Amino acid sequence: MHGLARILCLTAVAPILVSACAAIPSGGPPATPVAVRTATVTPGSITGAIVYSGNVTSRNRVSVLPKIAGQITVLNVDVGSPVKKGDVIAELDHAALDAQVDQARAALAAAQAKLAQIQAGPRPETVAQAEANLRSAKAALAAIEQGGRPENVQAAQGNLDAAIAKLNGLKQGRAEMIAQARANLASAEARLQQLKDGPTADQIREAQLAVEQAKDAAYAADVQKDAACNPAAPQALCKAAQAAAFAAHTGVDQAQAHLKTLTDPPTATQLAQAQAAVDAARAQLAMAEQPGSASDIAAAAGAVEAARAQLALARAPYTSADLAKAQAAVDVAQQQLELARKPYTKQDEAAAQAAVQQAQAALEAALVARDQALIKAPIDGVVAQKLLSVGAMAAPTTPIVTIIDPHVDVTVNVDTQYANQIHPDQSATIIADVLGGKSIPARVTAVAPAVDPQTRTVMVRVTPTDPSAGLKDGMLVRVSLATATHQGVLTVPSTAVVNRGGQSQVFVVVNGIATPRTVSIGLSDGSRTEITSGLKAGDTLVVSGQDRLTDAQPVIVQP
Repeated sequence: MHGLARILCLTAVAPILVSACAAIPSGGPPATPVAVRTATVTPGSITGAIVYSGNVTSRNRVSVLPKIAGQITVLNVDVGSPVKKGDVIAELDHAALDAQVDQARAALAAAQAKLAQIQAGPRPETVAQAEANLRSAKAALAAIEQGGRPENVQAAQGNLDAAIAKLNGLKQGRAEMIAQARANLASAEARLQQLKDGPTADQIREAQLAVEQAKDAAYAADVQKDAACNPAAPQALCKAAQAAAFAAHTGVDQAQAHLKTLTDPPTATQLAQAQAAVDAARAQLAMAEQPGSASDIAAAAGAVEAARAQLALARAPYTSADLAKAQAAVDVAQQQLELARKPYTKQDEAAAQAAVQQAQAALEAALVARDQALIKAPIDGVVAQKLLSVGAMAAPTTPIVTIIDPHVDVTVNVDTQYANQIHPDQSATIIADVLGGKSIPARVTAVAPAVDPQTRTVMVRVTPTDPSAGLKDGMLVRVSLATATHQGVLTVPSTAVVNRGGQSQVFVVVNGIATPRTVSIGLSDGSRTEITSGLKAGDTLVVSGQDRLTDAQPVIVQP
């Protein structure tokens, strides 16, 4: 053994071997004592702790994005600016949205004006017009009830006189009838010649103009019909307008037929008819020149009787149907007057009120849309990042700023075997090396109810009890969590325990000599460690300087 020690000392392969050689009693020079600090093994209690690294994170982090796209015109914050929930952080260009709000206000004012008009009741001038129409209808009814008009009687008398004169002419062969017959013949011959020659350009243009005028009249009649046939109008007015529209469209058909007749070449039938008219006119002329046959005289006598009947009708022109029609016109005028006096129903007022509510809702929607151009802080906090500047285009996919809650937590992932030993409201310690190793009291505020299947760990959230401890979002810290407490056990400073060859050892000092001793350890709270075997109470251990010790190393204990 001594020889081997001498060989090792001679080779001097490492300082630790030299120290070991110096400690062996071989008659060589004595080993140099090493200055150390010691502590005495004492019984007591210890609370075990586990330490994990974790990141300090804000309790709430929000990336503030606009709900609409637009150019930033105002930015009221910078990095580090404190904000309250609802503070306006930025403004987007809202000129167009302002215009929409103004438009919505105008629409609301119009709807309110309409409602006010309905609630105000009938207009005096409308009532006056309806009263005038009723007076006119009553006057027409009174005229029918009074009988024929003098001028109509006079006209019927004139027709009778003419019929009598014609009868006399047939009997006497009057010159004016001969002249009329000659004129008719000339007209028939001219018609036949016109068919053969075809229409002139002026005639075609007149016929085309007549078609266009008829179409315009039909369109105006359709417009009048649409206006008269609304649900609020009387049925009688609608029917009258429909009849007028039908007549106008009939006029279009007639004008188009006349134009077609002019432009189409005459058919054989038309030529034959025109020739027949010429022949008939010649026959009429012959008859006028040689007045009447018995049949002509009989016909003229019939015409005289018809004229007498027309005279009788002129003297009493109205039938019961005419009277009923006039009475219906009075009834319609009366209804129009009632409508003028009460122009709006409760349904009309309800519809107007609904229109006001709809306009109010549109205004509120426009105000909400404009409010979206004002970017507001969603939480109380501090601006951690400013991602855009004034003049930049913002969009719902691009944050403008990031706001963080100044209150922070630390989240660590605890091994599964310790999970059941950690509970909410349990005390903990945050060790911040970036703050000079500062220990910050904390409490466990949350323990995840499930194990992460990938890492086999449980998430634990720890919150410092002092919000002003100096922790900032993003710091890396260590968290110490208590696991168990042992009473009446041997504990030593954790610095006294070293690991050599995979074993836990301490250096025991006896009579100034430090000798290594293998021990078994239990709980540790970071500063002290439980010794379950290998030591007894009262043993003196090296707690500082043991890295320079070897077996049987002389030591000098420093105070």
